[in-house]
Amino acid sequence: MLFGLEVYRKMVMASIEDYFDYLDTQSTLAVMSLSDSMAQFSSYQRIFISYAHILFMARCFLSLQWQPRLAIITSTLQATTVDLTHFLIVLIPTWFGFAIAGMIMFGRRMQVFSTPLSGFAMCLQLALEGEYDWGYMSSEDWFITLLWVWIYMVLLVMVMLNMVLAIIMDVYAEVRRQQGETMSIFQHCTYLFKRALYFKNWVPDRELWERVAEMPETIIVDDILEAYPNMPDFQLSFLCDGARNRTRVIQRAGIDPTYTVQMVAAIHISLEEIMMDLMKLKKRGWMGKGFEVPSDEDRNLVKEILAGIAVQSEWMLNAQKHVSWLHNQIGTEATDGAGYEWKATGPVEVPVPRSRQGND
Repeated sequence: MLFGLEVYRKMVMASIEDYFDYLDTQSTLAVMSLSDSMAQFSSYQRIFISYAHILFMARCFLSLQWQPRLAIITSTLQATTVDLTHFLIVLIPTWFGFAIAGMIMFGRRMQVFSTPLSGFAMCLQLALEGEYDWGYMSSEDWFITLLWVWIYMVLLVMVMLNMVLAIIMDVYAEVRRQQGETMSIFQHCTYLFKRALYFKNWVPDRELWERVAEMPETIIVDDILEAYPNMPDFQLSFLCDGARNRTRVIQRAGIDPTYTVQMVAAIHISLEEIMMDLMKLKKRGWMGKGFEVPSDEDRNLVKEILAGIAVQSEWMLNAQKHVSWLHNQIGTEATDGAGYEWKATGPVEVPVPRSRQGND
């Protein structure tokens, strides 16, 4: 568009020179036509540049996601989009309702309330700036003006606008808690510098993820060093700090209550699978009473199964106690708060296989 404007400018200058050379009607019309086209093109260019700056600002917010501390702001704005959209469904009609009422009451003698759009703009100014001409507004009907202003101030300014801040701050606190102790922008610059410094031995994220996904669920630092012996110490400490931060976030935020049910179901399924394995061993003659396991490998297999039963049984008992405690809490809150007559159920009975010793 800048190039097009420059072309228009040169064409207008050439037409002006032709006008001074010939001084006829055709050259005059050419100057006027090109000047009008240039002015119209320039107006479109100004509008485009204005909206382009707004789009660039929005793009800047998206670009801030590369930094964890700055990403909290963008994540908060994204998380509040749904709540604010529903809130605007209530706010905008209420705003227009006051604008229409103001136009009916003050539109005959006040230019700012002469049309619905100007009344809406005046209501916006009244909410954001709190400036209005009380003497002029109340000169005709003092009581009606007082009623309109007070209802508007209380309902929109003191209640609804503060609800917007409450929604944003509540979501920001939740996002901040989920992120934990993130790197500041100076720490992130140090991280980028160290990553460029150790680029030869730096393990790419994709390769690291693929290798770690094949490892057990619980790994230690020695396992990572065994898989990547040339990993820089800075990258290793960075991974450990990230794991500790995630652990602290889980400790602060807690675990979803539905995980308890999932944990009980998973343990129950694991116990059933272990019992099926034991039944297969018994059919094959390995678990008969007074019968010795023929080889050390099979004996170790039986020991691992029995140890797994003991561990799973302990977890099952803890889960059973936790579920019983939840039932008691639910029953107490329901009877105390809502006045219901039902009581908490008893402890959840979960079948736990008895422990076996030796080959019994």
